[in-house]
Amino acid sequence: MIATYTGIFTDNGDGTVTIDEPTYGTYELEYDTYFIQMATVTYFSLADNPEEGGNWTSDDMPQMLELVPMTTFTLDGDAIITYTTDDPDFQETEEESEDTSGETEAESTDSSAESEAEVEESVDLGNVVLEIASDDEGTTFTLYDSGSYLFYFADYDISDVGTYSYADGVLTITDANGAVTESSIDGNNVVFHYEYSQSDQLTGDYTVAVNDLETALS
Repeated sequence: MIATYTGIFTDNGDGTVTIDEPTYGTYELEYDTYFIQMATVTYFSLADNPEEGGNWTSDDMPQMLELVPMTTFTLDGDAIITYTTDDPDFQETEEESEDTSGETEAESTDSSAESEAEVEESVDLGNVVLEIASDDEGTTFTLYDSGSYLFYFADYDISDVGTYSYADGVLTITDANGAVTESSIDGNNVVFHYEYSQSDQLTGDYTVAVNDLETALS
């Protein structure tokens, strides 16, 4: 999502600058897996419930201008120290964010590095028999000899554990909420589409050779 706005600002002469509601804006939304999340953030209708992304201007939809409220920034040179608006949903202190950013980043990094290991330690998954990278290489789907699987979405540091079985050429996957996914055959490959048990926005499409799968599970 790329939004660009133009308008008027006022230097208040006391180390603060106030921007008015913008006079013009452009909005570009690129369609991908997370399109619906971006569309929801805008909280205004992007045409008639579009199924694809696109480009809009505030001439088309004046509601776009509401995304940027009148805001007063406190500056230290070129740096924004704090900002306030009349809209409580936009209230934030950047100074506070900076104070915790290092800690948050460290926690996130540690969690990302240990995530899969922590899951394997907390749940007895057994030994890895096959790790399948998604077609876009954004996620992995790991099969264990215990009959458990581990879905891992690295960008979001999210893991999902469930069970699987394989019979008559079909890989049957049951997630933590009981939802069942069954694979299909595409030539010499087994293919399946997996959705994270807590959100259908986090997904992976997988392709694995039949021989590789059967050898690993034999």
